[in-house]
Amino acid sequence: MALNTLWDGFETIVMTRSVSRSWRLSKLFYYFARKTYYRTAAKVKNERWRHAMLMVYAPLSVIILFVLWGGFLILGFAMINYGFALPHNNGPLGPFEAWYYSGVTFLTLGYGDIAPTGPVGRMMAVAEAATGLVFLASVITYLPVMYGVVQKREYPIVLLDTKAGSEPTGFELLRRHASAGAMSALPALLEKYEQWGAEMLEAYLSYPIIAYYRSQHDAQNWVKTATAIMDACTLIDACYQSEEDDAKVLRFQAKATFAMLRHVIVDLAYVIKMPPTDDCSHRLNEDDFEYMVAELRDLGLPIAGAYESLCDARWMYEPYCVALGRGLLMDLPLWVNRQAEPDNWEVAAWDGARHNPRGAMSTKERTK
Repeated sequence: MALNTLWDGFETIVMTRSVSRSWRLSKLFYYFARKTYYRTAAKVKNERWRHAMLMVYAPLSVIILFVLWGGFLILGFAMINYGFALPHNNGPLGPFEAWYYSGVTFLTLGYGDIAPTGPVGRMMAVAEAATGLVFLASVITYLPVMYGVVQKREYPIVLLDTKAGSEPTGFELLRRHASAGAMSALPALLEKYEQWGAEMLEAYLSYPIIAYYRSQHDAQNWVKTATAIMDACTLIDACYQSEEDDAKVLRFQAKATFAMLRHVIVDLAYVIKMPPTDDCSHRLNEDDFEYMVAELRDLGLPIAGAYESLCDARWMYEPYCVALGRGLLMDLPLWVNRQAEPDNWEVAAWDGARHNPRGAMSTKERTK
């Protein structure tokens, strides 16, 4: 038991690569904990309470896993002391005394009321105390590394706010760049999200628990951001008709970004056991597609009405995105959001006023 727990902790904390597929303690724990916790959260009707519950899950599960590891290590060493009847100053240890002695030794409390008298028992005590110190040190170093990765993942999510809206969509990303005459800046932006996808891929394969950490804003999450970027890339690749050099660069970068982000969602869906679904045709209908094409054409973009080609490309990633969104209880973006909504940066949490002349309250209204 002790060796199996140590190897599980080593695979989870120390090894920065995709681990073996064997069912160890951590995988069994997360398999049952996620199903139970997320089913309970899905039944909560109040969105604020549901979001609060989901925010707690990932950090709480990490703490519980550490406690389980420590408990199983203590129990494993206790079984060794009890099973081999190692000599101690109070004679052979009973089950409770063996557990108590193992806990005191593992946590290096050093009460001294029970002490080994033989060489084997003393060696076991030193080994258990050393294991406890290494375990504590690993926990202390693991948490900052993991939270650093989570924080690094969030930067591109927040940056998309002004580029594609607080409810980001691939259509809005193209529309805003076209209306600003900044289509030449789009390849560089997509390249940043290609790099973001590569970083996420390495992080999720090493620490799958990071996928459960949620963004601070209700309207933002990493699945939504990745899906919106892939929507934009798919639209560019399937419908952007131009043979100019800038257009060729844009299509090339869109394909590269799409490939990387699809790699992320496909691998993660496999690692956390969320198979793709066929129920994803609801995200874009033909009316919304025609509206999207008309809007982009009015802005001067050479968009072709290739609805069937776009639908064929969508099947490469939408089944995985929908599965992850449902499994993680994260909303997916719309293809087209016809309701004008303020971005997060335009909304003041202090008084609910928009930070622009049309939406902000006047001084008289604030003083009433």
